[in-house]
Amino acid sequence: FEFGAVTDITYVSISGHNGTDTGNDLTVLVNDGGGATVASTTVSRNNNILLTFASQSFTALRVVFNMTPDTFPISVSFIAAGEYLTVPNDGEQGGYSRAWMARTLKQRVSSNLNYAPTAVTKRKSSLKASLTIPNAGTAFSRGEWQDFLDFASDNLFFIRENDALPESTYVCMNPSLNTAKAHSQTRALDSLSLKFDAYNGL
Repeated sequence: FEFGAVTDITYVSISGHNGTDTGNDLTVLVNDGGGATVASTTVSRNNNILLTFASQSFTALRVVFNMTPDTFPISVSFIAAGEYLTVPNDGEQGGYSRAWMARTLKQRVSSNLNYAPTAVTKRKSSLKASLTIPNAGTAFSRGEWQDFLDFASDNLFFIRENDALPESTYVCMNPSLNTAKAHSQTRALDSLSLKFDAYNGL
């Protein structure tokens, strides 16, 4: 997939691909018009992917999918690029739900008069997730966080949980833009939170 010239981007994200449906691994590369590779990863499941790199301008941003067999028809729902935001305080608290590994499958089983199962229907639904940052500095909450909320109110956004795992990613939508709350002990900190629906590709 080629997107032409873009400037000052630090990430490329991918959602809704079927590149591992053959049971083989999928390699995704980001390069400039077929030139040097800027970032790459290999995944074994259809997880969403977020690749980050130093700020880069491209004459022709290209996202390449290498799969086996190479004749397999791939579909991709969404590709985005831009500047990422690093959430302070390592971005998560104890008990944070790892949405990138979750499954949203719901089963309905039909049975006969003896209650023996005769058929199973399956349906997927969106994940429900939240992010809490209880000790954010006021400079962050009044600056970058506000810019992020402005973006999230009009666009899909991605969260990646682990920098070493590009597949630890999910696309987020329908955010509940909660009000920042004053910290209980100091006015130098704020408590921030955000609820949203998510899709991880699985």
